[in-house]
Amino acid sequence: MLTAEGGRDNVIKIAKIGVRDYIVKPFREEVLVEKVGRIIDLKPLSEGPTKAKIILDAATILVVEDKPAIVLQIQEGLKHTPWNVQGVNTTGEAIDFCSRTQPDLVIISLTLAEEAAFTLFRLIRTNVKTKYTPIFGLVVKTEVQAQQQAQQVGFTSIITKPLDLPELEAKISKAMNLDTSQRYFSVEKDYFLIRLPEGTNQIVVDEVTGYLKPKMSEAFDNGLSKVIIDLHELKRLEMVVIKLLFQTMQFCRELGLQYALVGNPQLVSECKAFEDTKGWAFHDSLEDARTNIGRTSSSSIPVGAEA
Repeated sequence: MLTAEGGRDNVIKIAKIGVRDYIVKPFREEVLVEKVGRIIDLKPLSEGPTKAKIILDAATILVVEDKPAIVLQIQEGLKHTPWNVQGVNTTGEAIDFCSRTQPDLVIISLTLAEEAAFTLFRLIRTNVKTKYTPIFGLVVKTEVQAQQQAQQVGFTSIITKPLDLPELEAKISKAMNLDTSQRYFSVEKDYFLIRLPEGTNQIVVDEVTGYLKPKMSEAFDNGLSKVIIDLHELKRLEMVVIKLLFQTMQFCRELGLQYALVGNPQLVSECKAFEDTKGWAFHDSLEDARTNIGRTSSSSIPVGAEA
């Protein structure tokens, strides 16, 4: 509330009607900024337009953990990414690291001695350089109290042990606001390619679903009329993938796009077990799909079928 009246009586009146805070006129600009900053994060404007980060960009991740095996597990689990994962054992080493290199994300073990994790969290948050850096808490799944405490003080996310590395990677990508679409979508020659990786699970399906319509609409607007869905890396056809494929096919029909599937004998066999998928035709390569796309399903020979 903005008011010209101060004093104890006025403060009581303001509090009774549910106003969270007030400013007495005239006021200084820094007072307004300080009071608003108590409610919402005020990030300084950048000097120019900020380039959106993508999953292929390099990033520095700091892991504060006194168990080297855990640090190594995270490093090994994320080595396929362009991220540089650095591990330190103590809060002192973490502070020293942050003073030399600004991390893009910090993972802190909540089991550090004497609640050092929460002390470090506060120090990172009070440093102007790292005030908005995402901070994850790392803890054993059964340590419910530590998880609740971390959520209450404001940790960005909680990672539980044993580690689910695909989930960790997804949470890191989300916390750093990375565009992960290049993992799954690309323009190849004269068609739009959707590729599902071997480890496709609910997390991957959710990511793909989030990008599906805007990416396909963009391809359509750019004049592409063919879509190839590459599933050949999948070991089996999970129900979440089948639902995603139905959604993708429906959207292709709505836009008037031709589409084709690339698979493997295992997927063909599994599709035959479901009434709704037994008629799906798979090609054995991208080139075969590109050549035959647009033909009727009966003219497309499924992978593994006899000629």
